[in-house]
Amino acid sequence: MTASDAAPTTGPIYDAESLRDRDDVTFHEEADTVDAATVDQLEKMDDMAPVGVRNGDGETLVMQVTETCDWKIPSASVGPNEDFAATARQWAETNAGLGVELDGVEAVWHYEAHSADGDRTAERYFVVFAASLQNDQSSGDGDAEGTEWLTELPADAVAVPGTDLFFE
Repeated sequence: MTASDAAPTTGPIYDAESLRDRDDVTFHEEADTVDAATVDQLEKMDDMAPVGVRNGDGETLVMQVTETCDWKIPSASVGPNEDFAATARQWAETNAGLGVELDGVEAVWHYEAHSADGDRTAERYFVVFAASLQNDQSSGDGDAEGTEWLTELPADAVAVPGTDLFFE
């Protein structure tokens, strides 16, 4: 499945695991054995909802949220009991200053870290959405430090899980 043919799976999504058995969503699994400090760090991190927003020219939105933030596709933090879809859409709209319509879930990345002693595990999900503009007009009122419409991801940009789905 590619960003252009995503299935309309944008209803409320409170549990990324619920997408595992869907035929229209690719589910990626990654696991590592790490030290206890890394498990501690991962336990404190929210899940993420990256959004590949495309315009009518086939370009993908990349943004720098703050002056010290890396350039990347819009990527919302999703806390416990939050809706991945609503959080992703609202975050992209607020930071880019434009209307966004989620077209569907492109894929899910599930990352699991196990402590070296085997006593602890922490996990994190990335639910990646494809989106399009509600209209080609930006309000210019976004909170992001900067936004760009690109056909290639710059070498110095961060590729969060799913980024490659929106760049050739």
